[in-house]
Amino acid sequence: MSSYNYTYRYGNVKRYSKQSNKETPTFAEEVMLLLESNGITSGQSFETSIYLGRNIYLKLKKDKNYIPSENAAYTICIALKLSLYETMNLLNKAGYSIMPRGKDDLYREVLIRMILDQFSYIPECNKELKNLGLQELGSIES
Repeated sequence: MSSYNYTYRYGNVKRYSKQSNKETPTFAEEVMLLLESNGITSGQSFETSIYLGRNIYLKLKKDKNYIPSENAAYTICIALKLSLYETMNLLNKAGYSIMPRGKDDLYREVLIRMILDQFSYIPECNKELKNLGLQELGSIES
């Protein structure tokens, strides 16, 4: 009988891979790997590519248990052009969900459509969100 091993650290559950007993990456570690694979290796390039403040990049880099706001997490997923499946997995690591919370959750429905339609330019996403009267993604001031 095979089972997952769990240990607790700072109130978060760390999951270990069933096959190799290796720790799976946290949200911050996964984002840093994705950023590196997309050539985003500095706070300045993060700020201009992802449309979030440099301080979020530094927190992600320095604290493997850092979890940004839900809005910042969505912004990262869309700017990195993650698939819906990849987005769901990454958001799950942060304790967030892309699934609408109810039939009136227009915000998440719009985000799902943006991911499926491969939107990736945050100002374009924000223009559509603003037209619908919804909260915009990211902020350079963050």
